[in-house]
Amino acid sequence: MFEDQFKRAQLTQRVNSGKGLCIATDPCVLLLEKLTEWLCDGALGGIVYGVSRQGKTMATKWVLKNIHKVIGSVPSAHVPIRGGEQLTDQKFFSYLLQSVKHRHQSGNAGDKRTRLCNFLCDRAIRSGSYTFILFLDEAQKMLPLHYAWLQNLGNEMEKRDVRLFLLQVGQPELVHVETKLLDAGLVELPLRYTENLLEFPGITSHESLRECLEGFDSVESPPGIKFYSNYDAAHISLSDHSKKIWQCFELISDNFGAADCEIPMRAITRFVTKILNALAKQKLERCVVSDELIQSSVIETRFEYWLKLRSSGVAETEEC
Repeated sequence: MFEDQFKRAQLTQRVNSGKGLCIATDPCVLLLEKLTEWLCDGALGGIVYGVSRQGKTMATKWVLKNIHKVIGSVPSAHVPIRGGEQLTDQKFFSYLLQSVKHRHQSGNAGDKRTRLCNFLCDRAIRSGSYTFILFLDEAQKMLPLHYAWLQNLGNEMEKRDVRLFLLQVGQPELVHVETKLLDAGLVELPLRYTENLLEFPGITSHESLRECLEGFDSVESPPGIKFYSNYDAAHISLSDHSKKIWQCFELISDNFGAADCEIPMRAITRFVTKILNALAKQKLERCVVSDELIQSSVIETRFEYWLKLRSSGVAETEEC
């Protein structure tokens, strides 16, 4: 019994942190469509912004994993931007080499930039796309110098007919990066990297919530095993209860005074894992998803706290 509970605790933590499952949602599809449009337009960058806990990071990973189905293979690398320190160009390129999993990170700044350029170009050329996507996560922490160094890298890659595309994902303040660059005197960079914008939404309708829950109903984790089986609830279907679930979230949103109901992905993953853990504790041969259980599980997601964060403009530590 203890071993089962411990395994569930580990799985629940991974799911709630955005590492255990990746469910395709309407916002994921929207991001895929936008990124495809930007790439086909020949853009060098795009910005995806939204309040905390919307699921931006996992959605971007899903998009980069599936974009080959739309426009063919396009290599990419995930670069979580670190804040709180003034990086030198040598340290910055060393960190980029580490992020793309390059084995050699020694040398001066020029050596590292050349090594990174060759590595990214080789991957882009082999793919046939002649494009490499750098997924800059928490991009609101980027400094103007970072953009200048990336411009230098992009210029070197252009000499080999390879495009470096900066996919910048982060908090709402990311929309002000253009002003940050202009204030730093980098007047040519906004046109390169900041003219394409997408505000990443949460789940905004009952239909989108139902489709999202259908994803949880069918997903396998680990492969070959239905996710719900980990909680001894393989037979249930949360999407069958989507209307009641939406009504519970909507009621909290209405009571808070929000103009529209918008549910962050973090609240949905919390709801799913809380209700599955509650069902596992029932120890019944056939679990029952009651209205009372749905209501209490929605309340325990702390959805109202997220509404307060969104209305105050305060960002919670990101992300999933």
